[in-house]
Amino acid sequence: MSLVLLILLPVASLVEISVSYLLQAITDSVSGRSHFTYQVLVGIVIGYMFLDAFTYFLSSYFEQLVLNRIMAKLRAELADSLLHRSIGLGKDAQTISTQYFNDFTNTLNVVHDDYLQGSVNAYKQLCQFAIAMILSITIQPVFSLIIVVLCLPALLVPILQRHVLKNNKRQVLESSEMFTHSLRNIINGLRTIQLFTIQSLIYKGFQSQNSHLLHSENSDQLRRKQVGSISQLLNNILYLGTWIVGIYFVMQREVTLGQLVAFSQLMIFIAEPIQSASGLLGDIVGGKEAAISIDTVLSQTETLNPEAKQLTQFERFSCDNVTYYDGEKPVLQNISASFVANKHYLIVGKSGSGKSSMINTLFTPNVSVGGKIRLNGCPIQDFQPFSIYQRVGLLEQESYVFDDTLRNNLSMFDDGIEDSTLIAVLNKVGLEQYASSEGLAAMVSNGGNNLSGGERRRLTLGRMLLRQYSFMFLDEPLSGLDPKTSRDIIDVLIAIKQMGWALVTHQFDAKLFDAVDEIVVIENGAVAATGSVADKNVKIALKRIKLL
Repeated sequence: MSLVLLILLPVASLVEISVSYLLQAITDSVSGRSHFTYQVLVGIVIGYMFLDAFTYFLSSYFEQLVLNRIMAKLRAELADSLLHRSIGLGKDAQTISTQYFNDFTNTLNVVHDDYLQGSVNAYKQLCQFAIAMILSITIQPVFSLIIVVLCLPALLVPILQRHVLKNNKRQVLESSEMFTHSLRNIINGLRTIQLFTIQSLIYKGFQSQNSHLLHSENSDQLRRKQVGSISQLLNNILYLGTWIVGIYFVMQREVTLGQLVAFSQLMIFIAEPIQSASGLLGDIVGGKEAAISIDTVLSQTETLNPEAKQLTQFERFSCDNVTYYDGEKPVLQNISASFVANKHYLIVGKSGSGKSSMINTLFTPNVSVGGKIRLNGCPIQDFQPFSIYQRVGLLEQESYVFDDTLRNNLSMFDDGIEDSTLIAVLNKVGLEQYASSEGLAAMVSNGGNNLSGGERRRLTLGRMLLRQYSFMFLDEPLSGLDPKTSRDIIDVLIAIKQMGWALVTHQFDAKLFDAVDEIVVIENGAVAATGSVADKNVKIALKRIKLL
């Protein structure tokens, strides 16, 4: 289809520019230099109008088809890149999501409007310029040579300014990204902003970014219009100079009046590309910066072990003297722990002690740590991350609830799961009020009020149970829950016999602590003690962190 477009555009330009010869024929007929009858001229004009309309339709339609296909492919590649980005330990998920949000909402538009559309327009203008020049040469070579000389100054202006235009566009893109970041903070943190009554402070920061973006856009447009004005002046010299020189050739009887009219029309087709060159060059140069930005994002794929194998069965996950730093801050310090299939564990410690960081080492491909992270006794890099996630689950403290039906949120969009299975899971996690076809069809969302905090936790736990993992980690599933909901979730977990799990918590519950096979106490990024709740060292560690 792209090849068809490359052929259609010059053909459409040729048909459009042919109006110059049509005007020559009409003028020569009036002056008695043409033998066309009036009826023939009318027929030619009508035929030309239909042909021009038809070629315009084909070229413009195929142009948009090609651009739409390219944009659809870019959107798909960007979405695929986002879905496969590594987000976990040491990865700022908010920064990554904001970057992609800006790319989808701003950068892709610049790529389409400036780079792609600008490139197509430049190709059309180049074809128009070349065809018009060739046709003018066929009328009067010397006259055409003079026109070429008049064209040169106007052609040089945008070329000499391309670096300035490029830098200005880069500043606009950077300002736009900062503006989007500020806007996302307002949208995502609106409730917090209102509760802390900091609307004026947030608005002040927003206006600062808004003003910076406005300044960048105005600076970019100022330079573009300056270049455009100079090009406009030179184009007037070209167009009016054509008439002045043309009159001389008519007076010397080297061209006819009809040929001069054709020349004047050709000058419009020659001047238009020159006049638009500065704007097109600015669009293309600036749009290329946006395209490079998208390409950089798409190329940020993490290198995984090409010989990595599938994890077909989970047996054991272990950390051997693992050390991890967040910048210069130590998070994990020579931590060693092991989690075996079909056993139940508690990982306890104060907030910020490193509990979540330890379990996230399993769910962050290529995480840079000291020590060894092993799966079934092998380095974790030996396994494909996707296969690990299929066997081992992680319930995060704030799992996302999609703006969709409860059915899709529970099944994670798997249409192959029967309603009876979903209803059984809902009953198991204590969401009996939704355990029906009507309940499954209910709409829920991450920021909505149709689910309470406890119900959201029950729903996300139901997701985990539905997947039937070999082992699952649950990060603070009891945090912030009322006593009844907390007890209900504990009862659900204790009843699980065919699946191993490890629960992260900083709260004490006697029933839960007695039910697990092993307690791992984390203190200041290190393992302080392991064993049952009756173990002396475990009791001492629990008292030290004030859980007993």
